[in-house]
Amino acid sequence: MKRYLVPLWLAATATSAFAQEGPRSITLPNEMNFHTWFIIGSAGAFLAWCLSYAIQAHKEAIERQQKGRGNLVEQKEALLNRIAEIESRKEAATITEQRYKHEMRELRFRLAKVLEKIANPEAQQSS
Repeated sequence: MKRYLVPLWLAATATSAFAQEGPRSITLPNEMNFHTWFIIGSAGAFLAWCLSYAIQAHKEAIERQQKGRGNLVEQKEALLNRIAEIESRKEAATITEQRYKHEMRELRFRLAKVLEKIANPEAQQSS
């Protein structure tokens, strides 16, 4: 009798083992979770650095522009003083006529360039 019960028992358990019940849902841990958050954090840090760099560069450009404008005014004053000095040297006859004309031409040219930069700030940025 045992001979008949063992195969019958195997058949009964085997049919239930091979029967398809439908897909089972399995929850697996996400192994890429840390990697994903690391990439998100790295990208965010890079974007924050880019933003701070752009703001700093803009501040420095504004400071350079303000310094450049003040420097132009100083250059203008220095050139006018130099022109006045050469005029007084000519009146005192301590400079030759040729030297006077040459220096006046140079100083007037430089003064014109400085005045042009003061009048037109866009020209200053391009040079």
